[in-house]
Amino acid sequence: MIHFKKLQEKAVLHNPLRDFEIDSQGIEYREDPLSGFTCFIRTGRAFWAGIYKTDEALLQKLVEERRGKCFYCPEKVSTCTP
Repeated sequence: MIHFKKLQEKAVLHNPLRDFEIDSQGIEYREDPLSGFTCFIRTGRAFWAGIYKTDEALLQKLVEERRGKCFYCPEKVSTCTP
């Protein structure tokens, strides 16, 4: 019988969708029993996807408001990420 392994934890971060306030989000670590490969799953992401799925104007507004503050923005990614 194949047994799937998963470990549930919480990630604590500054959430850019909440004006960089401290937020905790569920994370699952899963291991493939055949290959031994692991992956990380952000649980609860369907909630956020549902909010922005059809509201392109709101999404663009949030992008422009946070431009330059996010460490993944093109102008900061090379200096703020490993």
